[in-house]
Amino acid sequence: MAGSGPARRALRSVAFWTPLARLTPGPLARLRFWLVAAELTARHKLRRRARRSRSVGLTSHGVDVSFAVRDIGELNGLREVYIQGDYDLAVPEPPSVVVDLGGNIGAAAVYFATRWPEAQVVVAEPDPDAFGRLERNTSAFPRVRALPVAVAESEGEGRLYRSGYSLTSSLVPGGPGTAESEAIPVSTLTLDALVDRHCGGRVDLVKFDVEGAEYGVLRAFGRRDEVATLVGELHEGTMGASLAEFGGLFPGHRIEIDTL
Repeated sequence: MAGSGPARRALRSVAFWTPLARLTPGPLARLRFWLVAAELTARHKLRRRARRSRSVGLTSHGVDVSFAVRDIGELNGLREVYIQGDYDLAVPEPPSVVVDLGGNIGAAAVYFATRWPEAQVVVAEPDPDAFGRLERNTSAFPRVRALPVAVAESEGEGRLYRSGYSLTSSLVPGGPGTAESEAIPVSTLTLDALVDRHCGGRVDLVKFDVEGAEYGVLRAFGRRDEVATLVGELHEGTMGASLAEFGGLFPGHRIEIDTL
């Protein structure tokens, strides 16, 4: 039947986004969500990124929050956190200090801030474009502190290789969608320096999503044994180590690795 292909794709798109739409706080917010999802999907197909961010509202742990998003990748980042439950962790006790490496626009930071409102959340995000939305999205949470830095193996300056999506920018050249021509200079801190200077020397939970830099960052971290919980994404093809080598950094932890 004519048009059946586009119709099926539209139905799949609706099914994909419906669980996230159900988290919107009320019918007007839900309508706005669908308008934003439709626009960003169309822009993705046309390869035309929005010049300005769009706003979507969600409810996180009973708190109504607003997120500025600029492309379909950032909207999907919200889905990964709030629908897939990427950080829906069972922790031994509520953390007092959370460090979020690769915070992007703040989806995980807001999740942590609403789940553990007494926790201090320190978020590092080097991409200047995403950082503006990170600051905006976390501005309602005084215990969230956003830092415009990349966490790396050494302190100083690095190069951030940008892709079409802010979610996949990386300190490692050759990552998915990144390009040498899109590399920009960024300030870097080690994780130890970040914890010393911005967390009072303590961290209970580390979340990392640093697109291939994770092995080097955590290998250089001198407090691995002091952190109760770590959670994040591993990019075996770009992090310069195998999954077994990564697991070897944490001999005192129970390691769980889910592969897609």
